[in-house]
Amino acid sequence: MKRKFSLQQKIVFIVIGVSAIIYAIAIGYISINAKKASMNDAIGVTISSAKKYAGDIKLLLEEDLVAMKTLTQSVLTYK
Repeated sequence: MKRKFSLQQKIVFIVIGVSAIIYAIAIGYISINAKKASMNDAIGVTISSAKKYAGDIKLLLEEDLVAMKTLTQSVLTYK
């Protein structure tokens, strides 16, 4: 079943086809760049929060270590 299209219809189909291809490429490019940017932002947030919590944990451990050293010194003075 062959259809004969007029020259105007052929031009419209070509323009719409090329426009759809360019649109698809643009959407793909934007989505890839958005994914890369969001991954970089997520990595940055993860690193900064890991550093923050590492500092908090270090402070807690140092408090316990100071208490242990004080108890050790007080026990050693009674020997």
